Amino acid sequence: MRDSLRGELGSSAFRGWIAPLKLIATAEGTVRLAAPSRFMRDRIEGNYGRRLRELWQEALPDFWGLELVLAPMPRPRAEGRPPPARAVSASVYEERIAPATANWGDFNFDNFVEGDSNKFVVGMAKRVAERSAGAGSFFMHSRVGLGKTHLLNAIGRACTERHPHLLVGYMTAERFLQEFVRSLRQREAIAFKDSLSRLDVFLLDDLQFIGHATQAQIELTHLVSGLLERGASVVVTADRESGQIRGLGERLRSRLGGGAVGEILAPDRGMRLRVLEAKSEEIGIDLPDDVTDLLADRIVDSVRELEGGLRRIHANAQITKDPVTVDRISVLLRDLLTPVRHRVTIVEIQNRVARHFNLDVEDMFSVRRDRRIVRPRQVAMFLAKALTVHSLPEIGRHFGGRDHTTVLYAIRRIEELRAQDENLNREIEAIGRELQR
Repeated sequence: MRDSLRGELGSSAFRGWIAPLKLIATAEGTVRLAAPSRFMRDRIEGNYGRRLRELWQEALPDFWGLELVLAPMPRPRAEGRPPPARAVSASVYEERIAPATANWGDFNFDNFVEGDSNKFVVGMAKRVAERSAGAGSFFMHSRVGLGKTHLLNAIGRACTERHPHLLVGYMTAERFLQEFVRSLRQREAIAFKDSLSRLDVFLLDDLQFIGHATQAQIELTHLVSGLLERGASVVVTADRESGQIRGLGERLRSRLGGGAVGEILAPDRGMRLRVLEAKSEEIGIDLPDDVTDLLADRIVDSVRELEGGLRRIHANAQITKDPVTVDRISVLLRDLLTPVRHRVTIVEIQNRVARHFNLDVEDMFSVRRDRRIVRPRQVAMFLAKALTVHSLPEIGRHFGGRDHTTVLYAIRRIEELRAQDENLNREIEAIGRELQR
């Protein structure tokens, strides 16, 4: 059963969530498994409960049900009898948290494609890797598949290659939580804290998985504060802004927000073409121009999916020996390709929004800042980001040469207003539907 789950979930997820489970009993058709914490129990129930029940049903003919319970606490000792001493070196944890001496995979700065959508984030990542003065903390976020983990590992690789004396620690937030719980259960909390507090560079991936784990967040907040106070670098990633992570405490959010913060945006078409060119050369496949255009036009949200599509094309071509054509690739990658829709232009958006709000289209790119003009202009910028593949700087150029920060502010402002104003939300949705007809 464990081998089956390891194959389905992958080694990392298996070690983090399934391996810590302990079989308590199998009696009268009921299986009882113990999880080390309430947080892990709830996550396992929500994510893996159904599959666990299916596997136990296959293994036990009289299976009736599965119970996930908390691991029993150790029995209290008699008064006056101290617990046995447990000497644990901090180095025990260094093997778990600092794979810097082991393997950073294939991730480095040389094979990361840079463009308008990630320029600031890449620059900050390189600054940390160079150990520039004042690098401090850096929080980067993006949707999945845009390169956060790649950059985090690239920082680790560069730090250890350029500065071999540094102690570099990399962990996922899930792993931090797992090690924190384990250290409490095994009375190794001091060793766990000491090993982390001696790091020169701390890299933490996928912060969103630590939401609602209050005690672990408190420990992480103290750790980050201590590291920054003595001049260490801290880099944290998440799949959303810190303010949007449910259950994230205010102190930790404030601490992370006190340093540099950067977002990786979806790549524009030019960057997608560069990714395809670089990865095709790396993989060793020569794509026809029409196939390259197909991938660049219809895999728009994720660099990871672009790379995955390329690898599938390469593997299929090697095995079947079939020619790589648009028709074949349309079938092979039908789950990745976005549906063909009317391609909306920024000019169309400006015209439609101006008409809806009774403005002249020139108001969309004028310097006037009347309230009756500013809000529709922000709506148009929001729709340009939602309905086109243009980058923020490209959108800004269509609106009178405004910079990307102005566009980003407009997008976030409209997102806030949509949540507060149902009428405005309906208006924007109606304009969007009309534009896509």
